[in-house]
Amino acid sequence: MLKRSLRLTIALAGVACLVVTPAFARKDLVGGAANETTTRWFVELSSAPASDGTSKATLKAERDKFEADAAADGIDMTERYSFDDLLNAVSVTASPSDAARIRALPGVKGVYPVHTMTLPPETRSGSSIDLANAIAMTGADFAHNELGLDGRGVTIAIMDSGVDYRDPELGGCFGPSCKVRGGFDFVGDTFDADADDSTYQPVPHPDPDPAPCDPNIADQIAAQPGAGESSAGHGTHVAGIAAADGRGHTAEGQVIGVAPGARLLAYRVFGCNGGTSTDVMIAAMEAARRDHADILNMSIGAAFNNWPESPEAEAADRLVKHGMIVTSSIGNSGANGGQLWSAGAPGVAKRVIAAASFDNTKMTGPAFAVSPDGKLFPYIRSDSPVAPTSGSGELVNTSNFGCNAADIPASVVGKIALIRRGNCFFSVKAANAQAKGAVAVVLMNNSPIPLSPTVAGAGITIPVVLVSQASGNELVQRVTNGTTTLTWTNKTAEEPLITAGLISDFTSWGTDAELGLKPDIGAPGGQIYSTWPHQQFGGHNTIGGTSMAAPHIAGLAALILQAKPKADPDEVQTLLMNTSSPIGVNIAPTAGLEPTWRQGSGLAMVDRAVLTPASVTPAKLSLGEGSGGSAKMTIDNDARFPVTYDLSGVSTVSTGPSTNPAAVFPYNFAYLLGTNPASFSASSVTVPARGKATFHVSIAPSALLPDKSLYGGYVVLTPRGGGITLRVPYVGFKGDYQSLPVLTSASCGLPAVFQITPTGSDACLGPGVNRLGPAGGTFTLQGADFPILLYHLNHQVRKFNLQVYKTNGQPVGGQRNFVDQEEYLPRNSAATSFFEFDWDGTRSQNKDGRTRSDRRPIVPNGTYVLKLSVLKPLGDEDNPAHWETFTSPPITLARP
Repeated sequence: MLKRSLRLTIALAGVACLVVTPAFARKDLVGGAANETTTRWFVELSSAPASDGTSKATLKAERDKFEADAAADGIDMTERYSFDDLLNAVSVTASPSDAARIRALPGVKGVYPVHTMTLPPETRSGSSIDLANAIAMTGADFAHNELGLDGRGVTIAIMDSGVDYRDPELGGCFGPSCKVRGGFDFVGDTFDADADDSTYQPVPHPDPDPAPCDPNIADQIAAQPGAGESSAGHGTHVAGIAAADGRGHTAEGQVIGVAPGARLLAYRVFGCNGGTSTDVMIAAMEAARRDHADILNMSIGAAFNNWPESPEAEAADRLVKHGMIVTSSIGNSGANGGQLWSAGAPGVAKRVIAAASFDNTKMTGPAFAVSPDGKLFPYIRSDSPVAPTSGSGELVNTSNFGCNAADIPASVVGKIALIRRGNCFFSVKAANAQAKGAVAVVLMNNSPIPLSPTVAGAGITIPVVLVSQASGNELVQRVTNGTTTLTWTNKTAEEPLITAGLISDFTSWGTDAELGLKPDIGAPGGQIYSTWPHQQFGGHNTIGGTSMAAPHIAGLAALILQAKPKADPDEVQTLLMNTSSPIGVNIAPTAGLEPTWRQGSGLAMVDRAVLTPASVTPAKLSLGEGSGGSAKMTIDNDARFPVTYDLSGVSTVSTGPSTNPAAVFPYNFAYLLGTNPASFSASSVTVPARGKATFHVSIAPSALLPDKSLYGGYVVLTPRGGGITLRVPYVGFKGDYQSLPVLTSASCGLPAVFQITPTGSDACLGPGVNRLGPAGGTFTLQGADFPILLYHLNHQVRKFNLQVYKTNGQPVGGQRNFVDQEEYLPRNSAATSFFEFDWDGTRSQNKDGRTRSDRRPIVPNGTYVLKLSVLKPLGDEDNPAHWETFTSPPITLARP
């Protein structure tokens, strides 16, 4: 039966949403963190949404008919949200098998997963001037001081965990006359959409006030076993980066954001802890459009869901189509040498500006002083009790990384343990030192890359802080030279970052699933000081991530809109991308440029974007698969004088499969060198005053690169006689994209069919589960006795079909033998994780079924096989080589 949720109309700015009942799920038949199966779905209906011209009456009639058809078919689902402006769709909770039946209903255009979005754990260093350093990296300080730009007249919407408008830098009030002029809380404090959290609570409790949860309460909840991470401060921090206005405030540490004159809208889509879901996000997107935002920032993303056709990406693109600039983080799921194609929606939307993160120039944080000279050493706080601002203790060096009790000397009683990072968790080190009587722990990084330590869940009651690798080495030497006293202070100190100005190591990699260039551009995101809810840290904090880079881009876009009020979203994106600065690869800056599918066009430079007399389109080139490509480029010159540009190309470092047999591509990869030949229709081009000119470029991958490599670079336009150089980033895939395998084993012999049985045991899944062998198995379809198909997707999937056949190969129901059909699926996030489908013994069919009696046929008792088929990205449906298949062992249905 159809489980209809209660409709709750909110009397604020016309916002309407649905109360969500708890999710129905059977994904726990095979549990564990490796199971990434969804039970929430977008159901897209046939007509275009209202923003594209369809009447509200037509859209309502389509929704009503869908609901009636689903109820008549006995589909077990709970409706969550309905959409009509940016999407013609509803979101529902249903099992994968019921989702398969929904696809067969008339008027259903497509069914797509609703993804859970989580915010990254918060780093906390409490520094005082990092945003000022970051602003200088992008020329925003020049725009403020020399160009007189501050974003006034522009409204930036912040979709996040709420905005503490009580902070003075964010206006101190909420309402039409305030800096935060409007907004809405879509979820309430207790909401957590992540079913893996002990705090899972998917029922929104909306209210008109978009203020965040008290971060102290959120931290207390996060300390509980299995609880979702605290997300309370994230949105306030993001809002401050974009538009905090500390000008005129005399209190120490006030924040001046990228566009301090801009106003804000706040849409809260996270509870105190854990995740949100993409249907909640789309509801907030529609609110931003109703409230006439100029720019929407979403420092949120679903890693590995990198299809630009995903509903949240399409909704974001429609916002851009109708005049709103949309900025988004690209994600924090990258790693040096790992996780290609890890970018997520909505950042992968075709017209959204997706931001990569660059490390700030300095780490600035609270500091302790060390004898004999009182030198200050900045540190990063952990989630332990906060370090004091006074008092002293002797530093005691430990051995072997402090991973065993014997590594901590007895002399540490009443003193401060100095412990090097490595070999075990920070929580283990801290617990060992605490048990031996240490009053505090100073952890020493063993890498130049900044990180945030966590000791959660270990019962730590003493302060635990982290210093840089360079500071740690100096402290060890001081202790070796003699007794060293540490004195806690209320001061801050700066320390240059070795990674200053380089891409942050956590930044997710592109491309999108269709080889489109993502991210688009980069901005400072590592070690950023900004506003914070007033209940904690004095209303300021330092955290890092692509979440911090995206609002930086939103603020830069506001400055451009102020300078060029007639610019449309595509023009703003073009100006930012044309004038940004590519940076060297972070693991070896002198070896070559960071790949464009990680830094986009490079580090944004807003002063150049405002002052350039010309721009070039397209702003980026996606060359696709094969042996290269070509493009026609157009230069538009607004100056009153002609400009001549010399044309050239420069290559970036490439990425490809590793020669290490243990490395699983694309979860691991190799960096590769080689120059990609670029040829031009002319060596230079002259653009007339107030005119346009065109040229053609052809690009091929380096002959040195192996197949399956991503290659890239920049088309460079250098003005003669000086001026602002323009660049266009490009990316391509060398060889046959469809040669990348999709259905791989995940080191567990997948795909495979399993059966729950008390006496069973599987080498990968453990006790209680049997793997079907060639002889197959018998199922009653009662209780948990269902055929369980587990499969690993090593790459993104364009189409997913699951069909049922008799053992002689005859399709059950002829052309209507589909058990499940899905589109635009993400790959698994890890080389050993998987998805699950539990077959309930029914089938759906192709869209040509029209009589109600054949929409949900029951497969009678007997013996069958399931055939899984996946179409690869950019694959040709009519080419068998572009599909991968798996056929199950015999499955006997024996209902009592």
